[in-house]
Amino acid sequence: MQRRSSNRDFSAYNVAQQARPVRPLARRAAELAAECSRTDGPATAVELGCGIGVEARFLAESGFTVHTVDRDASVERPMAALSAQLPIHHTSVDLAQLRELPPADLLPYGLEILELTEEERDGHSFEGPKHWHTFRVIARRP
Repeated sequence: MQRRSSNRDFSAYNVAQQARPVRPLARRAAELAAECSRTDGPATAVELGCGIGVEARFLAESGFTVHTVDRDASVERPMAALSAQLPIHHTSVDLAQLRELPPADLLPYGLEILELTEEERDGHSFEGPKHWHTFRVIARRP
């Protein structure tokens, strides 16, 4: 059985994620957001549990201002480097301690649901076998 996320060291996992492609969820969210494009400046996205910033980089390069949140200290330096190059603003905090989110146009975690996919399967994680039960949500502010 895996340890609780709050008790795990994600540094090796985050380093291993650097070379992976952008997840389809981020690509689809950016597509849907483009359909609802704004005229008063760049759209804002929030990514919770951003890890090494693969999706944050993609969203920023796609024209979003991105607010990222992750509690793992191993992502602070890479996220600071991304923030120096792109419109990314990182906060290091445990999600359980987060009391509010910045205003956002793209928040793939709630609000008006545009797309919802549920998946349950046995597979692997960075630490070995794992049962996955995931929800992929793309939403927007109504």
